[in-house]
Amino acid sequence: MEKLIELWIEIKVIEMVIGAGFIGLILLSFIVGGIYHLFAGGMVSWKRKKKNKSHVSTRI
Repeated sequence: MEKLIELWIEIKVIEMVIGAGFIGLILLSFIVGGIYHLFAGGMVSWKRKKKNKSHVSTRI
């Protein structure tokens, strides 16, 4: 009976670790995705601003 309880506890611990790892992976992908999105968006807007400035200077 004790062996069965020990095994059940071990399984629950493993389930918790896997669950936490899974949640961690999801959170990590969200964080990385968010940072990448901000960085990519920033680069695009920065390039666009640079282009706009050059257009203005060529027009004058």
